[in-house]
Amino acid sequence: MTGSGLVTGLRAGVVEVFGLAFDFGWIWVLLVYPISQIIDMASRRNVNYTRLADDDDYIGNEGKYDPRFDYSPASLDEIPWKSIGLALFLLVLGCGLLILSFFVFTGHMGGDRSQAYGLLGLGALTFLPGFYETRIAYYSWRGAQGYRYAAIPGY
Repeated sequence: MTGSGLVTGLRAGVVEVFGLAFDFGWIWVLLVYPISQIIDMASRRNVNYTRLADDDDYIGNEGKYDPRFDYSPASLDEIPWKSIGLALFLLVLGCGLLILSFFVFTGHMGGDRSQAYGLLGLGALTFLPGFYETRIAYYSWRGAQGYRYAAIPGY
């Protein structure tokens, strides 16, 4: 890879400065990777790897067990409390920012219109994901058809 600037990278460890190429070799590796990681990579030579299953491995074997689609009902109904807490926080913060932007727009609070547009944008960015995940959690709690706690990402 060459460039038109003062310093360009040709390959890993080779740098070209004003048309002269300098090869740093192991110095480049030592600057990018810590020593513990280099030693760790060298010690993993005797790892036995297995081939991953392809889609072709299961063609014609419809009645056989496919571990890729193995879900236990307990994992689907596990309640992601941290995600629900984050969703509620985003929902409340978004509502507050939207209300503040409304007050600035109507003149009930001091501020420029540019500040109101900023509050409106931030309010929308925090309200929408908070409302979405809170709605999924609420419908999952109510037992509505098609809503499960597994649709909420866990943190």
